[in-house]
Amino acid sequence: MMIFESTVPKNGGGAAFCALTFNSQEDRNRFDQRAGFRGEPLGSELLIPYKVVRSAGYPGEDTAPLGDRQGIGYYVDPMVLSRRALDVLLPRIGHLVQLVPLQFNEGEYAAINITHVIDALDEARSDIERFPSSGRISRILRHAFKPDRVKDELIFKIPQTPRRAFVTDRFVKLVNDAGLTGFAFEPIWSDATCEPQAPRPQGSHPG
Repeated sequence: MMIFESTVPKNGGGAAFCALTFNSQEDRNRFDQRAGFRGEPLGSELLIPYKVVRSAGYPGEDTAPLGDRQGIGYYVDPMVLSRRALDVLLPRIGHLVQLVPLQFNEGEYAAINITHVIDALDEARSDIERFPSSGRISRILRHAFKPDRVKDELIFKIPQTPRRAFVTDRFVKLVNDAGLTGFAFEPIWSDATCEPQAPRPQGSHPG
């Protein structure tokens, strides 16, 4: 099996799909800094709909097409999913995530807060940098996972880096089979080699 991080696709260095941004700094702070998306359920005060618009951060970005998976946020980029994507994915992952409502005048979208956190990282086989004073993890340069902990998973987080989300090849297959747009997947680990994999083009099925 393989494990990936979900990202948004690029097109020649530019945006293949537009991104969303917040209509107010208050909503940005509530989403990026207060919510944090650290694998824990969010309280009701953080689930008041966030008003979002098309981002115009880069030339042409605001005229790029909308995808089923949108990019959003500065500090975190949880998956922002269209109604079509939610209809495909929620029957399989609904018990593992919390919906975060968005208010967008071009379609029905929601962010997902992944609350499924599992002890799946094989620290002994991973390449990890730690803070010298505390020994806490500062970043993970190469991930190795425990195959028995991830073999039945679709989407999850790990306690060592709770802002980062991971998906398995089973999730990628769901996305590809449904023809959902706006997804790219960066390979992180394979149980075949236990080494990071070369990037795989969007839309291709993992082997």
